[in-house]
Amino acid sequence: MNTEHEFRLRDIQSGPWRAQSEYAREKLVTMTDTDATRYFRDFRTRMVVDADEIAFREAYDQALEELQILELACCSGYLPLDIVRPVAEREFASLLRSTASREYVRVYDFVPVRFLASRFGIDLGFPAASPPLVNPRAGLRFATFLALHSDFVSSPAIGRFTQLLDDYRFGGSIDARFFVSHLSSPSTTLSDEQQKTFQTLCGGLIEFLEIIGDLFLQLEPEERPLYGCMYAYWLSHFFGLRRTSSGY
Repeated sequence: MNTEHEFRLRDIQSGPWRAQSEYAREKLVTMTDTDATRYFRDFRTRMVVDADEIAFREAYDQALEELQILELACCSGYLPLDIVRPVAEREFASLLRSTASREYVRVYDFVPVRFLASRFGIDLGFPAASPPLVNPRAGLRFATFLALHSDFVSSPAIGRFTQLLDDYRFGGSIDARFFVSHLSSPSTTLSDEQQKTFQTLCGGLIEFLEIIGDLFLQLEPEERPLYGCMYAYWLSHFFGLRRTSSGY
């Protein structure tokens, strides 16, 4: 591994998603198959309301996000496959050793994770997904994505806004439906605390759109669907769509 590749790999592995995934990584060490069935269940069959389960799933999503970033690094030519392979194999062995965790990847459409598994012949227990060809001239655009995505993940305001998209309620009454209604036609007097929360959410909305918009303006058209996978969950909720057993 040359020095430049070492630096690039460390940069990915030390991103904000790593710190945010630590709770899941620690919990997986002692997780039994019975535990995994509960923590990784499809929320459409039984809602996830327990605070510990929610915290685990949010942290686990960040761990999977790092795998998705590694896939984007591979297909953009930012990192060569032989550099990523040993890291990816260790991560898959740690994060996806249970049947329930692998099913979680399938159910929740972590498509780049499936691409990465296919690149290295890692069997997830369901049909492999054919990864896109490596474009050795796309590394600069990946670097742009990495910087913007670090800002996206690190932003407290975006974090609050994505919680709103994920059906959280703030200040007793501010949920996604109320937020949209109040933006278009303010008809409710907010308390000082609610007004502060509302302004924070507005700031998160602006940052959300600016970062994703800036990224997509710099990508080639054929790259947008792949990078869009990183934000598919939030964009589907942004546009009012929900994942059901029969699709969106």
